[in-house]
Amino acid sequence: MSRPALSILLLGLLLFSPLRSLRVTAGFLLAVLAVSEAARRVLPRAIAVAREEPVVRVNRFEPFTVRLVVANRAPVPVRSVLVCDEPGGLRPAGATEFLVSLGPRERRVLAWRAEAHERGEFRAGPVEVSGPGPFGLRPWRRTVPAPFTVIAYPASRPLALAHRRGLVSGAIASASRLDEDVTRYRSLREYVPGDEPRRISWKVSARLGGLFSVEYAPSISVPALVLLDLAEPDYPLAHRQAMIERAVETAASLVTHFAERKQPVGLIAAASVPGREGSPSLALRAGPGHAVSILETLALVRPLPAHVPLERLVTAAGVPVPAGTLVCVVAPPLSAEDRAGLRGLRRRGVWLEAFLITSVVTRPDEARLAGVASHAVAEQGELLDGRA
Repeated sequence: MSRPALSILLLGLLLFSPLRSLRVTAGFLLAVLAVSEAARRVLPRAIAVAREEPVVRVNRFEPFTVRLVVANRAPVPVRSVLVCDEPGGLRPAGATEFLVSLGPRERRVLAWRAEAHERGEFRAGPVEVSGPGPFGLRPWRRTVPAPFTVIAYPASRPLALAHRRGLVSGAIASASRLDEDVTRYRSLREYVPGDEPRRISWKVSARLGGLFSVEYAPSISVPALVLLDLAEPDYPLAHRQAMIERAVETAASLVTHFAERKQPVGLIAAASVPGREGSPSLALRAGPGHAVSILETLALVRPLPAHVPLERLVTAAGVPVPAGTLVCVVAPPLSAEDRAGLRGLRRRGVWLEAFLITSVVTRPDEARLAGVASHAVAEQGELLDGRA
């Protein structure tokens, strides 16, 4: 028999005592126990806990705030409520436990700060709510699932890339007059022999008494496909984990770079995503929402245990790669097979730019891909040895 049940039994027997004082005392104590037991059953249901935002998307190492909404649904106050949030894989910057008192129908927002030190998906919760009963008897406790998901994007860095080739007319400025966009007026200048007649502004020429030609701002469009190699055997064992993370961060930096310039961007990766079949692939598309989808995929990717030829990966993905697309290859120094495969991609009319993840033992000449713009990505993410 439990201790509360034994206490109730003894007090019940004292109600039949011939001494009036004992009967009064037993009745009072029984009333206290009854109130405490009722509070222990009612209070957990009276306290509601919910997340202000059940899903948060952040960058790696970016501090963010987790907010809990705690409400007292009862018409009476509830004192000394201990709210404990489980941080899971997150790194809290302070305490995740709060001692609060709630008035009748009162609602409070509790907040704590955290960071995600790795990319990926993290889950926090559940939330445990507890408190003492009336008179300090019969403490109560309740566990609320309150799921909370954090998607931590890979760290990305600004890239200083010079885009010299692309499709005519777009959002990226070009230095070549061959890329003039007739929809982007720049200025008027005096006529130069050899100017096309369609460039002459006849209204201005008539008003000023001389021939004047219209100049347009040259601009290009650079649709970009990020081709990411995360096959474990392609990376040296001694530096594998660090180089794989650097490759993911380089891919995220490229996606951010082109998305900020309003360019269509896509992704094909020799990788896996937990819970999904096949290698991740997202078609070329413009818009911030599509870029966010790619960054979420990069947050979840895991390396493959076996090598996949890059050209075969592009073919198997089924993602259209139209002529004029810039294929950004993010990979360790390439094997002869992959070099030959990439030459096959160039025959489709696409342009290549290689971002090669190097180790401390890689020679600069090994990090370059002959015939295309190549960069060695150093340990801190800088682009080194860039050349065409």
